[in-house]
Amino acid sequence: MAKRITEISAFAAVMILMMLLFTATEIYAANDLELEKTSFDLDEPDELCWSFIRKKPGCIEDISTVTVSQPGVVYADPSPRAYDGGYRIQAIGKGDVTLTVTGDGGTTVPVSVHVGDKGLQLVMSELTFIKTVFYGEKKIGIEVIPGSNYELTIGDKKFTGATAVRDYDCTELWFDLDKVYDAGTKITLYTYNQGCSATITDKVIKDTWVERIKASGKTFSIKTFNLHKGDVVSIKYAGKTYSKKITSDKDRKSYTVKIKAKKKIAKNAKVTFTIKNKYKTKLQKKTVKLYKYTWDVDGV
Repeated sequence: MAKRITEISAFAAVMILMMLLFTATEIYAANDLELEKTSFDLDEPDELCWSFIRKKPGCIEDISTVTVSQPGVVYADPSPRAYDGGYRIQAIGKGDVTLTVTGDGGTTVPVSVHVGDKGLQLVMSELTFIKTVFYGEKKIGIEVIPGSNYELTIGDKKFTGATAVRDYDCTELWFDLDKVYDAGTKITLYTYNQGCSATITDKVIKDTWVERIKASGKTFSIKTFNLHKGDVVSIKYAGKTYSKKITSDKDRKSYTVKIKAKKKIAKNAKVTFTIKNKYKTKLQKKTVKLYKYTWDVDGV
């Protein structure tokens, strides 16, 4: 009798173990690819103006691709590793779309996304840019949301147009300028799309300076950065001012200007240097004392 009970108990244990294994296998298989969220409202994004599609922990498959059913509403970034294994999605228009998330094992999961006025306005406000224009440059760049119209004004020059609807988070555009604009010139970018708009303002940056001054005998060697044709470099020493006009562009480069004084330069001399551009705009002015004939202007 005891042997019979032992056999039944052993059989029951085997059956229970098989049921547990079967159940675990079924649950595990059902988790090939499941997502943390399958519905997104980009009027209320997860972070700044983005949300993230991520899989649930314990899934067998990793997300391989995210396909957008309708262009011009949502952009899905193809670089998940930068976002903790998630895919960044961003509004580029208004509407309701379905995304298809595909795992590396072939499992597909539909994801619904809504973008209203608030979501598109947020993206346009945060992701519309004017590239920095330094004095002397003859190019200007902007970034706008795909499918947007734009009006770019710098000084007396205006550029207008529209960008194509395409699957990018932003469109970068560059324009040639027919002249050099003075430091401080105002730049305005107005962009609009489906009833939403953004206005960004900037100005031409000086970004021209003296890096170092050395003196030897009667000669000053003035190391400068970002000089342009028509700029004038001056140095005042012992009551007299000496100047040199720049005859060619040194755009974004260091350049040493040599200026000769009428008499030998004293050790630890006090000098005042000035840089003005062709518009008479003062780009830099400073009074310094040379130390052993050298003044290092690092950090100015």
